[in-house]
Amino acid sequence: MKKIIILTLLTIMGFNFSLNAQESISYIKDTGSWFYVYDDKGKKITTMSNSSKKLLGWGSDFFIVETGSWFYIYDMYGKKINVLSNSYGRIVSVSANTFTMEKVHGSTFIVAKARKLKPCQNKQQYNTQKFTS
Repeated sequence: MKKIIILTLLTIMGFNFSLNAQESISYIKDTGSWFYVYDDKGKKITTMSNSSKKLLGWGSDFFIVETGSWFYIYDMYGKKINVLSNSYGRIVSVSANTFTMEKVHGSTFIVAKARKLKPCQNKQQYNTQKFTS
């Protein structure tokens, strides 16, 4: 009997964890001093301090802010995923699980997956696709 109860509880807990994995960012409210991140059900996922950060956009499970000369990429819970220098280009759009950057000098656009970026010295090593207009 104990085994059945434990297995049932583990199954229910696993089901709840899989439901939480389906969350996505629906809206981010910028009050000037705080970012409030909401999911698609209107539930607040996290609150993050907005100390001189500019919200550039969000995708389904990440958002990008600019502070000084850096782009910071955070997951939906406010955990930092990556940091990029804005000397490489500017963020043009953020959508789904990707963002698009326009190179500073030239007309090359780079589409990158936020979770696949790996910090490196040579920016050409990022996992990206390039489009030239």
